[in-house]
Amino acid sequence: MPRIADSVEAWGRLSGYGRDRRLHHHIRGLLLNARGDLEGAAAEFRQGIFSVTIGYSRTNLELGRVLLRLGRPREAAGLAESALRGIFESTGSYATQTELAELAAVAWDAAGVKDSALVRYRQVASNWTHADPALGPRVERARLRIAALSGQ
Repeated sequence: MPRIADSVEAWGRLSGYGRDRRLHHHIRGLLLNARGDLEGAAAEFRQGIFSVTIGYSRTNLELGRVLLRLGRPREAAGLAESALRGIFESTGSYATQTELAELAAVAWDAAGVKDSALVRYRQVASNWTHADPALGPRVERARLRIAALSGQ
């Protein structure tokens, strides 16, 4: 994978798009995350962000997941919320709105911000009501957290 990142870096230098020049950082972040270097992965993902609202939404998602593992849920929630306020096509289509809402829900929940967590868990449960069975466990987790946070 390092060679892929090097190739993408070389290609990115030729692009007129600022986000393309940063894409290699996303790949390096994936590699470091897979190796268990969470701080290194977070640093690479941060460098890969061209814009938190109109950049590659997948980078927000991956960085947010790493930040959660590092115990920084408010930062993770902010990244997810920023991507949710961004565009829904082009670079905003690399992570689904529901994936970002799920990240925001889990992050707000971990940060103890109950009302924001509930809003996003409800969005996840609603969006994935008729989803493929593979998403069933994630929908069930959202529903369980809704019940717990609602006191039901």
